[in-house]
Amino acid sequence: MNQDEENLCKLVLLIVNIAMNVIRKVISCKLLNSEENFILYLQNNMHVLFHAWHNNKKCCQCPKDECNYSESMLTGDQFRLMFNTGRQINKEHKHGTNNKMYCFNKISVREDASLDNLDLTLVNCLLICTCTPALVKDTIARSSILDWCKNIKDSRNEIFHLANSKCLPTEEFRRKWTKIEGAVCGLARLVGSQYSDQIKKELTTLKAKDVTNCHKELKEILIQCKQDINLLLHQQHEKSFNDKLKTVGIQKLEDISHQWTTIYNREKICAKAGEININIVDTTYIKEDAVKENKRVEVLLLVQTPEEWDEDTIIETIRRMCDKINKGGNIIIKETTLEQFMLVVEILIDTLRIRQNLKDEIEIFFRKIFDLCNIDTGQSDTVNVSIESINEIQSHVPADVELLFMKSLTVQKRQNAFFTSCAVWSDNHYIFIDSNNMCLILSNHKTGDTEEIELRNKPFSMAIIDSNNVAISFPEKQEIAILNLSTISKHGPTKFKKVNGKCYTLTKYDDNILLVYIQGKGIHSYNMSKDEFKSLNIQIPSFVPHSDEICARNNRLFHTNRSSGSVFCYEINETNGSLLWKFESDLKRPTALTCDTFGNVYVTDYTSHQLYFISANGQSHKSLLSKKDKLWLPTFVYFCVERDCLLVVNRDNGYAASYSIKYAKIE
Repeated sequence: MNQDEENLCKLVLLIVNIAMNVIRKVISCKLLNSEENFILYLQNNMHVLFHAWHNNKKCCQCPKDECNYSESMLTGDQFRLMFNTGRQINKEHKHGTNNKMYCFNKISVREDASLDNLDLTLVNCLLICTCTPALVKDTIARSSILDWCKNIKDSRNEIFHLANSKCLPTEEFRRKWTKIEGAVCGLARLVGSQYSDQIKKELTTLKAKDVTNCHKELKEILIQCKQDINLLLHQQHEKSFNDKLKTVGIQKLEDISHQWTTIYNREKICAKAGEININIVDTTYIKEDAVKENKRVEVLLLVQTPEEWDEDTIIETIRRMCDKINKGGNIIIKETTLEQFMLVVEILIDTLRIRQNLKDEIEIFFRKIFDLCNIDTGQSDTVNVSIESINEIQSHVPADVELLFMKSLTVQKRQNAFFTSCAVWSDNHYIFIDSNNMCLILSNHKTGDTEEIELRNKPFSMAIIDSNNVAISFPEKQEIAILNLSTISKHGPTKFKKVNGKCYTLTKYDDNILLVYIQGKGIHSYNMSKDEFKSLNIQIPSFVPHSDEICARNNRLFHTNRSSGSVFCYEINETNGSLLWKFESDLKRPTALTCDTFGNVYVTDYTSHQLYFISANGQSHKSLLSKKDKLWLPTFVYFCVERDCLLVVNRDNGYAASYSIKYAKIE
């Protein structure tokens, strides 16, 4: 063992063998009446410790004005080191009907609970929750206890990040040792002078000790820190789920208890798993216009189980076994929470539309859950399931945006350059088509490096297919090429598709489909996986193939019309489309357009040197960029969904700029 490794091991031993013992001693002296009453201490503080785990969940002992913690401090596994959570409820105990409030009578203190079995996170939680003025009257002492314990806990987490390298330089070792030693000695002084002297001797001995064999202690501290990481992940899961709840109008978790009466007055579909009845609320209230032609939709499942079931264990099992539950099913779990039995799931539209399909899929889904949770389906019970739409958020579209400048660059250009298309390929790379010089330009905006890829014919338009592949149209050659950008300079295009006519503007519609305008034949869809073209029955007025552009997203097709100075929006399906709106105010010669995830449209105006914003409903617009922003004959604009940014390029001077989008608040 070298010196750096020895430094790391000494800090581990300092925390595991000295600091932890001192903290336990402080708890015994300051929070307990004697060494023997830790069980009674847990019994007296069961309620506050329960809400250190379930910070948002109401229980039947909560007063109405209960102030819960802002975040969880414990995971379920940590809580169960002190308490049992599956206790049988006294049948005479009632705290509400159709109520998701947690029954506190399910919890009991473990008979084998011991302060010696608790890790640093747990004992720190005990201090935060129970180090009250009633027990520690001295405000300074109380504050010092919490601060010193936090210092030790934070230092332990820092050591965790160093443990993989097993390397700690001497200067860093001294700094960390001094920090932990100060906290340990401060805590020891609160116990008494004799104990403080004993701890100082232990510290001196450890600092001079040969610590060759301390791998067990190192492993222990790694396990404890991983529990902290699990707690952080838990907190992130809860935040994500609570954000989802707000989209369905549930602002607080306790509001759910008031919804059950209304929910279960609606018509039910009766399913069954063994002898367990599963009552599913009819889902006809989910709006068709919210899901359009999507194959799947996200919904919220609110589940009410029999009161005697241990819901905490069930939903923790679901979170751990999520991948296994999702495998091979038509109901896919997307988000989970530990505060209530609720799941955000993705479900097939056809499953929601057809009652028998819904019944069958719910039965399959819950059979998997019951099996994984060892629930006896031979016992007669009832589970109620409500399905609430969370797709309403799609209808809340911001009516205004601002562009925030990110970066600009001048693309290396040849003589007579004519940039007809651009795209964001990766975090570092932008792509440009120089049509006149028949080349594709990859520009690394971070390093300033560019790579030119010679093309054998004159290109016009481009669509990013995925992180590796891009589609390019060649009008005169009447073909679409699929290029692999990672190998193009060595191997050339990976695939060519002949087109029955001159193909100009093209856009990606979904994972497998490109839309392309073919001169004289209108817009066609090209299914890349099936390798087939289909004509879309959309009557586009006076389309100028080498100038007007198309863009598609969310079952809508947009196109510019140079001759009338207009932008058109159609709602489309597999074979045809219907006009939704036409916009023609202020535009002089619209050239290119793109749309964001909300369906807002961004249009370059070639003659007035501007970039316009048009709202998703076509009702409002404004100029976002102009000549003062260095726009001069702008020919293309591209919105990157993955990075939520716009890229604009001028026709022939090679100037390009990217912008992030700041949306107005969605009401």
